[in-house]
Amino acid sequence: MKKLIAILLTLVMVMGLAACVTVSTDEKKEEIQTDAAEEAAGEASDAAAIPGLEDGVLTISMECAYAPYNWTQYDDSNGAVPIKDAAGEYVNGYDVMIAKKICEANGWELEVVRSDWDSL
Repeated sequence: MKKLIAILLTLVMVMGLAACVTVSTDEKKEEIQTDAAEEAAGEASDAAAIPGLEDGVLTISMECAYAPYNWTQYDDSNGAVPIKDAAGEYVNGYDVMIAKKICEANGWELEVVRSDWDSL
């Protein structure tokens, strides 16, 4: 008789845990679906939500003298980007390459501004 009661109690506990797992899984599915719907709705306003990107131009500031991350050159070879307000000067390097990839992925234009290190 004690074994029967122990088995019944064990079954009740297992069924209770299974019910908790099922409810938790259903809640998680609902949460994921809600998050996906909110993300889809918010994608249209992502650029407007980031300050400074209302016009679709990502402006970054760098010293343009810290190779291999960024450096100044006098032609647009190897994908260099013009430096704003510096006629005939271009910037290139790892930082510029990553910024270009981010802009390509989001449909933005890239603008580079030269700044002294202390002002960054």
